[in-house]
Amino acid sequence: MRRLGYNDGQMSDPVSQFNQTLLSLEKQRKSRIYAIVHPGPYHLCSPDFWGALRRRDQFGKIDTLEILVQSPGGHAHVAYRLAKFFRGHCRELNILVPMMAKSAATLFCLNADNIYMGEIRGAWPVGRSTARRIGQRVQLLLSTG
Repeated sequence: MRRLGYNDGQMSDPVSQFNQTLLSLEKQRKSRIYAIVHPGPYHLCSPDFWGALRRRDQFGKIDTLEILVQSPGGHAHVAYRLAKFFRGHCRELNILVPMMAKSAATLFCLNADNIYMGEIRGAWPVGRSTARRIGQRVQLLLSTG
């Protein structure tokens, strides 16, 4: 079996192919799809939030918004802010996890109406220190209304 490489035509531009795949999925699923993909050591952090905020004009009131998440984790407060941002721009929020959403990315996923996970996927528990910080924040939010 021959494996496709970057110089084999179809995979010559993986970013363009990824974008075309997302556009095709949007048509099939009748939704808008926003991707948060972290290769290698990258994770959920402030640039993800500011990147979404810079594109806020693309997020008018959307009926169904789906976020494709592939992340080893990151900062819990960024996950919370991103989830709140996306939740405010749609009627239904779905999360698509083809392979992994660890730690803070798992927290992000928990804000969805539906979570769709691939066969080779994983959502990992949140560490105790993160859970403690999140618990304090939730307690603060509940007490301040």
